[in-house]
Amino acid sequence: MRKFIEIIKEQTEEQIANGEPQEMIRVEVGDETGPEILNRIAALRVGAGWTAAESVARLHVCRHDDMPPAPCELIPEDELT
Repeated sequence: MRKFIEIIKEQTEEQIANGEPQEMIRVEVGDETGPEILNRIAALRVGAGWTAAESVARLHVCRHDDMPPAPCELIPEDELT
């Protein structure tokens, strides 16, 4: 199992119409807890110059490499407390 923070910046209609790729930050996290992950999300947003209002963050728990492989779990930021 691997865990990642994913922060996805919302696109404007103009960006979508122009075919611009969606901006995303994806960082692997180890055994960090919910509060630690929330702190990293906040720091990553500051570093990118994004606000919580213009981006969506989640924890991506990837189990594709498990034996047997299993589906991923996506945990929204507001459920990481």
